[in-house]
Amino acid sequence: EYLSTYLYANADWNDLIDILDSRSPIDLRSWSRAWVEEKGMPVLRYALDGNKLTVKQEDPLERGLVRPQRVSFGNAEGETVVSLWSDAPEVSAELPEGYSGILIPDPDAMSYGWFAMDEPTISAAVKALAGVKRPEARLSLLATLHENVLRGKMDPDSFAGVLAELLHKESEPLVSGAAASYLKTLSIHGPLAGSPVLEKLLGDTAADPSLPTEIRLTAFRTLAEVFRTDNHLDLFWQVFRDGKGYDGISLSVRDYMTLAYELAARCPERYDEIVSLQESRIDNPDLLREFRFVARAAAPDKDSRDALFASLLLPENRRVEPWTESALAYLNPPIRQADALPYIYPGLEILPEIQRTGDIFFPKNWCTNLLHGHDSAEATAEVKRFLEKHPDFP
Repeated sequence: EYLSTYLYANADWNDLIDILDSRSPIDLRSWSRAWVEEKGMPVLRYALDGNKLTVKQEDPLERGLVRPQRVSFGNAEGETVVSLWSDAPEVSAELPEGYSGILIPDPDAMSYGWFAMDEPTISAAVKALAGVKRPEARLSLLATLHENVLRGKMDPDSFAGVLAELLHKESEPLVSGAAASYLKTLSIHGPLAGSPVLEKLLGDTAADPSLPTEIRLTAFRTLAEVFRTDNHLDLFWQVFRDGKGYDGISLSVRDYMTLAYELAARCPERYDEIVSLQESRIDNPDLLREFRFVARAAAPDKDSRDALFASLLLPENRRVEPWTESALAYLNPPIRQADALPYIYPGLEILPEIQRTGDIFFPKNWCTNLLHGHDSAEATAEVKRFLEKHPDFP
């Protein structure tokens, strides 16, 4: 019906929803409005009263919005114990007769929202994490704990310890990769930014011969992007200079490219030497063009970096979007935050043009690489200034 109605014509999402809604007992217009047209993420709170589980769905933007969805809870092994259809501010269900174990939220990672946890629930989840058998349930629980860290409900130091332990025990690459990614975030933002303890943790993981190579390599790559201490600077310089891998781990051309960018930003006096050495190692002409494009972002003089950023504001200089994203990230590294502050406001102001001229994911990736290296009050003030000047920004 949709195809015949709009044959050789234009139609949008709402035209499709109108046709589907006429064929369904479910109010699909309301569903579409909540899920597709509205912003934000619901808060999901859950509590046990005897054998009765209650789930509350809250709208932090106070619109009274409920996003209909299935919300499940699992046991300590990650198997689903109870599942509810959350289509009201509060719904309830009975647990299976006699069940008294822990309840892990969202073991299938199918729900959308922040599962708010109190301290006892967080402690129980941390103890259960390593024993959750299904990897997708482990990953979902890890993501839930991370959300609670971001929202101030869990101590970052405690979470870092959880991640370190998980890295040493985890066999599933997707889970260990997520743990390393969260460690990287902790190393850049918040009270643990630049922490020697976190660096040592990643370094010990990378150097542990008892761990699978993939886990060690993940830790090595994460550390290479966040290190600030001199001992790791010496280590990475030796690895880069010798080009023989790291402690039995083979490194790819891209690994050496990353080391070149990171070392060039930290050792401005060696910039020319680093770039020249890495250029001599790259046989692939496309990789060589990419390296030369991105390496300019690590240049020692601010005028060159300013000129590169100004050039990225022109669409013809952003044609290869992955190169642009990498260059933008190295123009805004944690170690050069003060120099990069002037990039934030114009970088945000050009987002509508980025959306018009780029791939569907480019605006999000542009934002991520523009802001990810910043954690200062001054950077926050720049973002707030932009939002205040553009109150109706889409």
